[in-house]
Amino acid sequence: MIPPGGSSPMGIVGYVNAGFELKEQVALGRMREPDYIFVPLGSMGTAVGLTLGLRAAGFKTRVVSVRVVDEKFGNKEKFIKLSGKTLTLIRSLDPSFPKVKFTDDEIDITHDFFGGQYGGFTEQGMAAIDHVEKSEGIRLDGTYTGKAMAALIDRVINHGVRDEVILFWNTYNARDFSDKINEVDYHQMPSCFHRYFDEDVQPLDKHHPVIA
Repeated sequence: MIPPGGSSPMGIVGYVNAGFELKEQVALGRMREPDYIFVPLGSMGTAVGLTLGLRAAGFKTRVVSVRVVDEKFGNKEKFIKLSGKTLTLIRSLDPSFPKVKFTDDEIDITHDFFGGQYGGFTEQGMAAIDHVEKSEGIRLDGTYTGKAMAALIDRVINHGVRDEVILFWNTYNARDFSDKINEVDYHQMPSCFHRYFDEDVQPLDKHHPVIA
């Protein structure tokens, strides 16, 4: 059974490994150890995996999780439970893996950029998308990464961040599937989905129509 959002202990192991990959990049001098990493928080797989991986790697980096789903799906209680299941799986396969523990206070979930409903674009999120696209040529999306970037920008501008290394972990797909999409006739999908191709379904769709 695939749970809502698709996050499972087995899948989360991929982001635990990503934490060790980041440690390798720091060791090679490609960047300094981050003080903060900003990620969107949906079904929590990315944030849980990175937190476990970075702690096991000996980093003090704080993962800032920007909630983009209803709080009943993304909260500290579920975060700790999912991390525990993931750690149990890893240690069942490799008992030498560190017994990572962290307290409730060490889990940083930001709730102010959700926008009221899943998939609902926000003014802050779309402004962040425009800014990053124009300044860096990087594409983000309105549901997840745009909101995470908005939180990062707000933290820097309004909360006195100085001389700290902040990493934005971009979870938006970087591959171009335009050629594949052009071959697909959306009318073959159930009719309830057609409106998403035929019309704007929320006001901010017109603000940035290429972002889903």
